[in-house]
Amino acid sequence: MRRKIYPVAITISLPLVFLVFYIINQGHFEVQTCSSINPELVKKNNILFIGCDVKWMGFGQPKIHQVNLINEDNGTNNNEIDITPSIENQPLTGLAVFTEEEASRSGLNERLVPVRDYKVNNSFRLIIKIEYEDEKVFESFKTLSIRYNTFGIIREQQIRL
Repeated sequence: MRRKIYPVAITISLPLVFLVFYIINQGHFEVQTCSSINPELVKKNNILFIGCDVKWMGFGQPKIHQVNLINEDNGTNNNEIDITPSIENQPLTGLAVFTEEEASRSGLNERLVPVRDYKVNNSFRLIIKIEYEDEKVFESFKTLSIRYNTFGIIREQQIRL
């Protein structure tokens, strides 16, 4: 009797295990909207706050570890630019590009929380503070890299902007 149960148990359990791993590995982030950069703002300022609405598409609640901008050479931040990613808690305004003065006047700085160990519910607003010396650095950054873990598995996703 036992010899007949083992093959049946294996036949039923293996597809279930594969199904669970398939479902766990299906999650990803999608950028819903991203604020566009006005060239005049870039020329007049050397610090900008850029926002993107990001949505988690999948099961579970991922925990974000790191967010970077990647330039066309597949390199991250260079010496000409300093990037500080944050999450905006309770967004009060529509998506926009803020100068440093506008961000402090609107209270944006007080609503920002660090990206590290941020647990995503469904969607969130990513705010990237960019300090730069030369406005041409914006031409090379085209990809957003998000490093996160879900169900104990560390993953990294790159999203074209």
